[in-house]
Amino acid sequence: MAIEQNNKIASEAKGYQGGQGTLLGLVTRPVLIISTLALGHFIAYVLLIMFSYGATMNSFDSGAELSIGAKLSSLVVDILSFPLVSLVMYLPIRNTGVWGWLIAMLNSLMWGTAIWICLKWLRNRTVASLPNG
Repeated sequence: MAIEQNNKIASEAKGYQGGQGTLLGLVTRPVLIISTLALGHFIAYVLLIMFSYGATMNSFDSGAELSIGAKLSSLVVDILSFPLVSLVMYLPIRNTGVWGWLIAMLNSLMWGTAIWICLKWLRNRTVASLPNG
């Protein structure tokens, strides 16, 4: 009986090949894509925060006008902060500490999911418009 169950499990596992597989049954292709997009968003967000902070602090100390690069980086940080980080910034909560980074990670996960949905929609739309689609 146990041998038959093992053979059944092994035969089912053979079906998970060539991009259709899972890692321990947990990570599917969409999860991997969304995670990669979210990680890329989070890294870009953190790097731009550091650059923007440094660029704006220089003009804050000297009183000089912000450079175009500083203005552009601040604008991109504001865009990448949308929606969760921007929402938390308007709440009367200050000094979020670790929670602030967790909110930023969740925000990146939302961006990754939104980008994946858009890419999937574009792919389906493109395939449907093909003559044989």
